[in-house]
Amino acid sequence: METYERLNPEPDFPRLVSAVVPGWLDEGPSGHPGGTVSRIQARVLVVREDEDHLTSAADAVELRGLLPHAHLLNIPFAGHVAHADGAEVFLAATKQFLNQPLPAK
Repeated sequence: METYERLNPEPDFPRLVSAVVPGWLDEGPSGHPGGTVSRIQARVLVVREDEDHLTSAADAVELRGLLPHAHLLNIPFAGHVAHADGAEVFLAATKQFLNQPLPAK
């Protein structure tokens, strides 16, 4: 929250949360994109943590399966905040992912 407030000239974190959370919880056509994510052609690193209380392993695997150029990173012993809870693993894997050559067209 400190970073959000520092980076925004007129921060309103409660307003941000109230605008974003309904989209996270909406499982209908107006919420999560569902199968339309399969149209994403960029390389994607799907990151999930063993102790993540918000994202199940099944959801992460399903998302990886929908994305044509995705890789799945599961960080052991980490909670929902991968860059903090599993920083060493997260940074090493992210660097490796970003340094991979793009696939040939």
